[in-house]
Amino acid sequence: DDYSHFGDRISVSGSGSAWLVDAIKLHLLAAQSFRVPTFNDLYWPREDWGIFGGVEGNPNVSPEEAISYEAGFSTYLFNQFKTDVTFFKTRFDDLIEWTVDDAWWWRPENVDAATTKGAEFETEYVMDDRLKANLAYTYLEAKDVDTGKWLIYRPRHLYKLKVFYSPTQRLECGVHF
Repeated sequence: DDYSHFGDRISVSGSGSAWLVDAIKLHLLAAQSFRVPTFNDLYWPREDWGIFGGVEGNPNVSPEEAISYEAGFSTYLFNQFKTDVTFFKTRFDDLIEWTVDDAWWWRPENVDAATTKGAEFETEYVMDDRLKANLAYTYLEAKDVDTGKWLIYRPRHLYKLKVFYSPTQRLECGVHF
């Protein structure tokens, strides 16, 4: 990536997977990332909400950098069940986070160091050629390394349910909860 205000960066990643036995596959990933502040992060127009504070951008926000690791395995049983378990960890430097001050003003700020880590569990059940269901759960710990406080806007527990129906081979409809 080549940014006019933030220079150029290369984000390297590598991944791999291998079948341990016929029904179990191991997968690994390591990746670097670089994210520049959005236009809203930098220049959100000042909105004064009176006694309720307000919101505004911060032109002094720096880009964030991160390195992520994940490892997991997938199982495939009877061509009907697919289960995936993944463990992950990401270390952020200068994480961009919208924060609130004592006067209830929201502005993006950089968190010097933050980590997110957790696990994802997913299972898919194929009921027949046209109908399948997917259930996923994510456990997440997201903390500011310096203060030990939890990062906002990141749920500790996340559940997802998806049901898919395929009336033809070329069309799939889904409902997500």
